[in-house]
Amino acid sequence: MHNLPSDFDNENWHNWNGPLTHGIDSIIARFLKTILDHNDDLPTYSTLIAHLNTNKGGLGILNASHKAAPNFVLNMMNCRRRILHGFQVNKEILPIHLHITIAELFNISTNPTSTSLSRYSQLLPHIAPICCPPQRKSDERITLFESNISPHSARSRIKAHCGLVATAQLYSLMQTSAPEHLHLLPSLLSPQTSYPLVGMNRSNARHRLPPWAFSIALRRKLRLPIYDISNPPIQASPEIRTPEVYAL
Repeated sequence: MHNLPSDFDNENWHNWNGPLTHGIDSIIARFLKTILDHNDDLPTYSTLIAHLNTNKGGLGILNASHKAAPNFVLNMMNCRRRILHGFQVNKEILPIHLHITIAELFNISTNPTSTSLSRYSQLLPHIAPICCPPQRKSDERITLFESNISPHSARSRIKAHCGLVATAQLYSLMQTSAPEHLHLLPSLLSPQTSYPLVGMNRSNARHRLPPWAFSIALRRKLRLPIYDISNPPIQASPEIRTPEVYAL
């Protein structure tokens, strides 16, 4: 958070990036390349597919950039809510309130130099409305978010919103960088092709794919070649000049 410039475009919070998000993305990319024995860098559209929720046809792998800003806002909201209303230890016991000097640390008017509060106040108008029911008036949503919205329902709405954003980014990127694959996206993003890969209980032996089948299915999902075109596993016969290297 402190590494971001003051003029960061808070409306595009889903593009949040920093050392931590970059490190997480590097770990995920290295993991996928290792299990697929893929030497080259993964295409950006493959990474986006991996980050998509399984109900959107992806692999449901953590997208750190989509998590960073909402997690920060939700954690700060929880802190401010407890400061204002006290810590509820038990329903039959009155809330425990902290000293006023501690409460003032979480108020931007009494602590204007706080980088955390400044970032929170800038992100709040963009994230709070997503966390609220759509039928609520726009001028009520920030107050509702800070006072009543449960973190669980807020995270569910943010997850659905990020799924829509990532899908739109994927279609836009595929159209510009790999238009020859664009017509395959509806089938690639079918949830029925995601759940067998990552959504089923592996303790049941019938749910386990053999390694060769899992590798091909995962490569198709991420739109990666099933083998290195420069080193095909079988020499093509004269009748088959150019073997198809992608799983259709």
